[in-house]
Amino acid sequence: MINIMYLVLTALLALNVSVEILNAFKTVERSLNNSSASLQGSNELLFKQLQAKLEDPKTKEKAAMYKPWADQAQQLCDKVYQDLEKWKDSLKRSSGYNPEKGDTSFNESDIETPTRLFIEHDNGKKLFQELSDLKANLLKIGGENGEIGKEFATKLPIDLSVPKS
Repeated sequence: MINIMYLVLTALLALNVSVEILNAFKTVERSLNNSSASLQGSNELLFKQLQAKLEDPKTKEKAAMYKPWADQAQQLCDKVYQDLEKWKDSLKRSSGYNPEKGDTSFNESDIETPTRLFIEHDNGKKLFQELSDLKANLLKIGGENGEIGKEFATKLPIDLSVPKS
């Protein structure tokens, strides 16, 4: 009898850990969404300032040099952002999200779907490679020698190091 109670307790603890992990992911997602919104506003402001520099005869020449690099960086980041949104949508749809039928809820405690989607189907490796390529391509921006990339190599906030387990 004690063994059965121990198994039930262990199962309950395992379920509780899963909920805690999911809550942690929700917290991280909220934080990332807030950061993304803040960065989006900052990027829009930077591009408006760059446009103003392009219109000012005193700064037009130098701004014209940076404009293609800024556009290239924005294009690279926009593609990865769109792909990440597709992954999120795919995860939600695999967990019951179906906006076409008016159902905007999904099973947030579904821990099988991310494993299946990213581990079993190797999409985790594809996502990691896409982020690696983004970082490498961003660091190549800036002329023949990638001057801009060299300047930002240590400042670019894309950390792809695998945590120790």
